[in-house]
Amino acid sequence: MRILNIFKRVPDTYAEIKLSKDNSDIDKENLNYVIDPYGEYAMETSLRIKDKDSSIELVVLTIGPENSTELLRNALALGFDISYLIKYENYEKLSPLALSKIYIKFIEKYGPFDIIFLPKVDIDTNFHSICGYLAGYLNINFITSITTAEIVDNHAIVERETSMGKEKLKIKTPCILSHDKAPYEIRLASLKGIMLSKKKPINIIELSELEIKIEEHIIRNTLRLPPQRKGVKFLNNADELIKVLKEEIKIL
Repeated sequence: MRILNIFKRVPDTYAEIKLSKDNSDIDKENLNYVIDPYGEYAMETSLRIKDKDSSIELVVLTIGPENSTELLRNALALGFDISYLIKYENYEKLSPLALSKIYIKFIEKYGPFDIIFLPKVDIDTNFHSICGYLAGYLNINFITSITTAEIVDNHAIVERETSMGKEKLKIKTPCILSHDKAPYEIRLASLKGIMLSKKKPINIIELSELEIKIEEHIIRNTLRLPPQRKGVKFLNNADELIKVLKEEIKIL
């Protein structure tokens, strides 16, 4: 069995985001990049599946500039077997359809894969549609926003959170699963894993090798930061609360 994890290279979620001088983009100077959080949970689920069956091959893929290899090296240190980087400097400007086309070409060339994991949403661009595009084009099963997964025979048993509570579903492979936050901690790479990862190659693919022409790009006219939150006001009693509701918020 082969499992593919696709993750997005995104700005550190704890970083203070500043805008460029012309407000056309974020200021990327000295900005740290990480694996998107939902992609990390998907990777942890894949590693847990392999913990139960060491014969499973784990493959990881991302699109980005050449320095994205640092994140792939971390995936190899965690226990992934093969890593691929599709080198594309302007990956942040790729539309969901353009990204889907690239992933499809990769899957057709380097697959097949029994399970394809993706984040439920790209947290930098808020794209939700890529998994659906892939499933539709490849004509394979698809479940969104899972929280856990395990393999039983040729099926994946998954759980997902819904407005009505938890669902437990069974889906036949091959399938695509988009991952939500999982109910367990994400592991850290061990010293042994870090040393072993240095012996594993990172396969760098030029976009031209996939024989695909990409034209769909996102054009940002301007960006603006959300307004500063007002400070918290502490009240001593109900009379003060009523006064604020009447005179300041004016809802009474």
